[in-house]
Amino acid sequence: MDDKYYNTFIFMWDDNGFEGVIPVDNDLIDQYVFDIMSDNKLDPRIQRLNNDLRLLVLRAQVNAHRNCEIYAVEFKEKYTFDTIVGLCEFKPKIFKKLFKKHGTKIV
Repeated sequence: MDDKYYNTFIFMWDDNGFEGVIPVDNDLIDQYVFDIMSDNKLDPRIQRLNNDLRLLVLRAQVNAHRNCEIYAVEFKEKYTFDTIVGLCEFKPKIFKKLFKKHGTKIV
């Protein structure tokens, strides 16, 4: 994807394994609060993140029989998107347990 480092990611998985990973720019949260409080138009990056998250939630609802789960996880260290995807593919069961324990459930 890119060489940018993130410390917050949104993960989706189901009975078949990981379905998706969305990196979240940390400055987006501050920008979102600023935009809402000042009645500014939302930053396009926030709109994209919102759209991506809505698509994951919709996919989870449509595929409820596959026991989809979505979690947001904030790490202390920063990682590239490719590093996180590689770790999830390498040991999916271990990371799924860690994300459930330390993440925030969305769906």
